[in-house]
Amino acid sequence: MGLTFRKSIRVGRFLRLNLSGSGVGASAGARGARVGVSARGRAYVDAGGGGLRYRATLGAKRHSAAVESTRASSRHSLLVLALLVFLAFQR
Repeated sequence: MGLTFRKSIRVGRFLRLNLSGSGVGASAGARGARVGVSARGRAYVDAGGGGLRYRATLGAKRHSAAVESTRASSRHSLLVLALLVFLAFQR
């Protein structure tokens, strides 16, 4: 089993910057329910707490997905991240 690094920093009331060995991601939501973008550009929904957790990747592609879809996914992730940051500073 390998070691991993993960740190979460709150920015505003509902926004978090998530630091990991892969880079920086962002998520928004309340305790127990979050939507975000991982450091690798994957959008996800995360729900749960108290030892039970559910996490689903949004728009997950099969292993044989085309490479050009990666660029579109990357642009989509940047837009979601920008929206999360914008919403965090509105309050």
